[in-house]
Amino acid sequence: MGQRHDHLFQVLFADPEHAAPLLRSALPARIADRIDWRTLTRCPPGQRGRRGKRTICDLLFAARLHDGRRLLLYLVLEHKSGSSRWVALQLLEQVAAVARTHHRERPQDPFLPLVLPIVVHAGPRPWTAPRQVRELFDLTHGPAALHTHLPSLEFVLDDLHAAPPERLRQRALSILGLCGLSTLQYLPPAARDPLAFAAWVEAWRDVLQAASSYADATS
Repeated sequence: MGQRHDHLFQVLFADPEHAAPLLRSALPARIADRIDWRTLTRCPPGQRGRRGKRTICDLLFAARLHDGRRLLLYLVLEHKSGSSRWVALQLLEQVAAVARTHHRERPQDPFLPLVLPIVVHAGPRPWTAPRQVRELFDLTHGPAALHTHLPSLEFVLDDLHAAPPERLRQRALSILGLCGLSTLQYLPPAARDPLAFAAWVEAWRDVLQAASSYADATS
């Protein structure tokens, strides 16, 4: 089930037309408002880390800030039944691979690119795992002076579990994006019971019909 969900997410949000509204609504306004969303483009998912080791990013986009600087947005879907404790470590490795790829391709650039990792979590329980790498260390048994020297890398979390259906509808998503997120978050528990499934179909009928019409018009 997890792999099918990953594939659905990647098919829907690989297109910047649908990824941009999702990213914009997931980010804090103070960040989202700095990005020129018209410049959002998808980057190759394969990045090369240390010694050329290949790392696959779920979805990786590049965009320009309004001041012209380049920003890389790394988007990953986490939809397990429970929070995965080591996602922050996974993101650290993948962000490092993105940075190393940039340095390898542009060795004369004196700066690394701005990379912003974002986790979209769809699941039956709220996210409880660490949101930054520093929380993976046992800070209670180490000198406080050491803490500032540990890596942090706090990622942006878009926890769909915390969003009731009416709030999800209020987000400025594309119709396919809204259909996809409602399917990922609300359909799995409803699919176990025929009555619950019928209620889900009825609750989202307008979105399903609109998504179907959009798909027919663009096919």
